[in-house]
Amino acid sequence: MDTSFVEIYRPADQQELSVLKPLLEARGIRYYVTNENFNSIFPVAGVGEMRLMVEQERAQECIDLLRDA
Repeated sequence: MDTSFVEIYRPADQQELSVLKPLLEARGIRYYVTNENFNSIFPVAGVGEMRLMVEQERAQECIDLLRDA
């Protein structure tokens, strides 16, 4: 199965990301975060921005979930 992922959000920092992850995990949503480790080591604005990526077919569901949270 080939699943495409799309960006739905750019967390500001690790703290914000730590709030978002459990919301997605509780609903069984597959996701990954680009530059997550780089950002924790070198947290300079605009450099290595984190990007929350989710399965394309569940993107709107995730956007609604984050908006309501």
